[in-house]
Amino acid sequence: MANNTSHVVLFESEPTEPPPSLGCHGQSSDKRIWLSNGTAAVSDWVCVYDPNNDPDSPKYSPVVQRDSDFDVTKDICGHYVEVDTGAEGDTVYIVVPANFETVAFGETPPPVEIHFENVGQGRMVFEIDVSGAVIQSAMSLEVSRQHAVVTLKRKGNGNWTLFGALDELS
Repeated sequence: MANNTSHVVLFESEPTEPPPSLGCHGQSSDKRIWLSNGTAAVSDWVCVYDPNNDPDSPKYSPVVQRDSDFDVTKDICGHYVEVDTGAEGDTVYIVVPANFETVAFGETPPPVEIHFENVGQGRMVFEIDVSGAVIQSAMSLEVSRQHAVVTLKRKGNGNWTLFGALDELS
């Protein structure tokens, strides 16, 4: 099992070790999604989505990794983004750029949700380009706890909301 310190664990085909934490998610190379139901045994993993046996099921959110400052771009929309913020005291800045939704999607952008998990011990800081979209939750927010998850949701007309395990910017 790879990446054993993350809340999202990647497998080659099926889990071979017990989950590292309760509520941990797993993703196998054949796109099955697993959820931990405990941490004592391999049998504590439960397959909750199998696209091979249910092709009409909604698709899962692909997992991507980032480990340095980045802008929100079309290629991460609809994804689960693991952000390695490094050591305590380190910061990764995530920026929603000016006019992102119309630049990325044209006149009628689709609903967009992006999930971010802080897999490091540093912090993620969400900022907006001054002339761009409005994050209605606040101007700048941070995620400072390891394995904390937040979602950035497009509400339309340049308006976004950020919710989840947030902290006020320190």
